[in-house]
Amino acid sequence: MQTNLHPFQTVRESGSDSTHCAVLELDEFTPRYSTGQDRNRLCFWLSVHGHTQVFPTRGAPYYSISGASIATIPPGAVWEGSWRGRQTCMLLEMGPSLLREFTRSQIVFPNDRELLVVEDDRLKYSMLALHQDLMSPSPAGDLFIGHIARGVTSHYLKTYCRCPDTRPVREQKLSPADLRRVLELIETRLDKKPALDELAAMLGLNTVSFCRRFKNSTGLPPYQYLLHARVERAKQALRRRGQSLSELALSLGFYDQSQFSNTFRKIAGISPRDYMRAHTSQAP
Repeated sequence: MQTNLHPFQTVRESGSDSTHCAVLELDEFTPRYSTGQDRNRLCFWLSVHGHTQVFPTRGAPYYSISGASIATIPPGAVWEGSWRGRQTCMLLEMGPSLLREFTRSQIVFPNDRELLVVEDDRLKYSMLALHQDLMSPSPAGDLFIGHIARGVTSHYLKTYCRCPDTRPVREQKLSPADLRRVLELIETRLDKKPALDELAAMLGLNTVSFCRRFKNSTGLPPYQYLLHARVERAKQALRRRGQSLSELALSLGFYDQSQFSNTFRKIAGISPRDYMRAHTSQAP
């Protein structure tokens, strides 16, 4: 997608070789705009605010994309769009390397590789979750984005495409040695936001296999495990009362005290301040 050219303005974005997502502001009036023909990415497009009219290349009637619809654009497809009124859109793109994590066969895309507009709540709310994360970054960072993007890819391939050798889900786990290596890395870098690609590459796995085995081994996806590990470390620090809440939040990789407190409360069921008070009242 030509996100760096007129009439798109990138507000926020995050990406890697396999995944790219961005919040885009569209100019107030564009009579006709066409994507390039050299795209090799699977693209999802959601109008968060406003409506976009998109046109398949074969002259079919236009589609009006609003907050209830997702435009899915297969690799190599070309489409044209026009719109009136300033609007905000969410773009998600997956590269060939991510698609190969799910299948090595030739993917048969729907609608004869033309643009397809669908109403799919799972895709819609996943896109909205990515929009929220870009505008108010989650404490898990790229781990969360990678988790959502791969969920979108898996759902799209299973629901709308034909993939003859899509790999079945197996209850494989990480070996004890590999699990220990990953957990040690996470524990020693709680203030960082390691990427899924980095963790998987360390064990010589693709990210889909890594995430599946990690969850089978720990009961949590990687981004959730990271948040739980941070909260456990925070509990230790709160019992020592050696840091202020704002200092503790920053030392654990949170953006501010509010984000830290909200995450702590969701996982521990109590605010950091109340946890500290409860521990103090129980001390001999």
